[in-house]
Amino acid sequence: MNLSKLLPQSRRTPSRSNDDDGEESVPLTSLETDYDDAYPSPSSSRSRARDPKSSYLNSINWKRWIILGGLSYLSYRFIVYLYSNPERWDKSWKDTLTGPRAVVVDPVVRAAGQKWRGEVDEREEFIGFKGVRYAEPPVGERRFRRAVPVTVQTRSEEEWEKLEPIEAREWSEGCPRPENNIAGSEGHSGVEDCLKLNIFTPRKRIPDKLFPVMFWIHGGGFVSGSSNEEKYDPTDLMSRAISMNQPFVFVSINYRLGALGFSAAPPPPGEPPIAPHIPVRAPVDLDLNVGLKDQLEALKWVRREIGNWGVTLVGHSAGAISVGLHQIYSPPELFRAAFMLSGAPTSFPVPWPHDAGARTLHPLPGPSHCPSPVQQPYGPPSNALLLSCLRSLPLADFMRATKTLSDRSPVNGWFPWYPVLEGEWEGSWLDFRPSERIVRGTFARVPVVLGGTVDEGTRFTSPEQSSQEMIKDAIRSAFDFTFGAIEELLTPIWEFYPSSPSTGSPYHTGNETFGLSPSYKRQASLLGDIFFQAPRRHFLRETPKDFGEPSWNYLYEERREGSEERMGVQHSADLQSWFGHPNSSDTEMHHLSRHMSSYLM
Repeated sequence: MNLSKLLPQSRRTPSRSNDDDGEESVPLTSLETDYDDAYPSPSSSRSRARDPKSSYLNSINWKRWIILGGLSYLSYRFIVYLYSNPERWDKSWKDTLTGPRAVVVDPVVRAAGQKWRGEVDEREEFIGFKGVRYAEPPVGERRFRRAVPVTVQTRSEEEWEKLEPIEAREWSEGCPRPENNIAGSEGHSGVEDCLKLNIFTPRKRIPDKLFPVMFWIHGGGFVSGSSNEEKYDPTDLMSRAISMNQPFVFVSINYRLGALGFSAAPPPPGEPPIAPHIPVRAPVDLDLNVGLKDQLEALKWVRREIGNWGVTLVGHSAGAISVGLHQIYSPPELFRAAFMLSGAPTSFPVPWPHDAGARTLHPLPGPSHCPSPVQQPYGPPSNALLLSCLRSLPLADFMRATKTLSDRSPVNGWFPWYPVLEGEWEGSWLDFRPSERIVRGTFARVPVVLGGTVDEGTRFTSPEQSSQEMIKDAIRSAFDFTFGAIEELLTPIWEFYPSSPSTGSPYHTGNETFGLSPSYKRQASLLGDIFFQAPRRHFLRETPKDFGEPSWNYLYEERREGSEERMGVQHSADLQSWFGHPNSSDTEMHHLSRHMSSYLM
């Protein structure tokens, strides 16, 4: 079996009311769907057979027999056409994965010049191929460099027959990240040879019928996370899709994080300058935004090896920000829809490389024992010796040195690294600010879904928060390269975030402070708006009115069962419902999860 037969000819788009300006979100808890009506049995649409003893049939004269005979012949020709034309199969009630045409897929497939042996799930509904390499290992001199695509070797059929398959039954370890995905924690998890993806495909398929692809990008603030986390398990989601006759292929990826994926340094001075600090050529000693470009390389792998259309990008948090950035900067032919859960392309301001380098690269000589940047007669300092030294460090030493940046962040250790502007030069990717691109309308015109939870900010607020000054420190930490402008805005903003606990987050909890300072709820409200609610609404409002594609906006309002009350409906509370396995015994929550997961299919 070739993986190129796993994509769809068409895909159903969920029907929801448009919310272009983002002012009124649709709470998912208020949506009601009768699933028997929404997805009726295919056989229910067939007409009932007439009674063979009908007086009507007994009274037909010979002319009517000729007419009926002609209609029967035309019906026969239509049926032959229908079942010989794959483009019509999506409309055929017989073509289900449990129907007579379905065939069992071989767990050994050919892709990227290799054979891969997958594993059938316990329900025998789909096959998983885990740890499939999409790029060469980014180690040694390739540390801080853009991913190199895997070399695909052309083989004769005889060579294919002799080739032993690579076992693809175990999850890869993921890219290096803090231990237990806790920003600022001691130790690390993952390996540098991590540029791998996972593919889950229905075990049965209709010959020549193609499936859609859901391309999942995990979250973690660009510093943590991996594709093998239990909360991203697609088992229940895919099983439900198969039962609804909406099968799809699920792809999840790993990409470089933290300093390995988002280190930045300015390029050498260019002539003529476009404006102060705007790069006009590429950096020499490292590549920018390599974590995002890992994702792009994986997307190209999917297009090349699985198909050339039918991909829906879906991401959460940093993954949602990534989805939005790909919609703005990546080739539009790589995907056909975008789904952003708790994140938007403007969730973070994107700094210039010299600002980001001063923030994340220049503090490293001390903890890493590497040489400091060398000041030049003109232009930015040279980072060549520093980066050469950092490339030679063992991974454990490198991760220990970069941990100090998380330790300095009052935002619970998050946000030391994120995407940077690259400027205008041949081959640049993130050339203009996302907000500029959105206003200009220079982005992929595809259907979009955005949304989030009510209390996004509690996840990033320390329970030790006790004063307005500490709130300012948290904002300064997140935006220190633009804080001069932001500080001017804070004075009028405070009046919109009063210190009264009744107006803070978690919302709808009155004057309850959970034994904490009222400043906790104030900061949680402010950070939730800055990083999530405002960027989401900005994207919907600034999208040109002639966008030409539908967009949807949602707000999730159900607190996770067993979570701390002070967290409210926190960041990522909706994830398990999207993936079809809510951690709840509540029947209504399972109904809500069924409803939500149907939008991903």
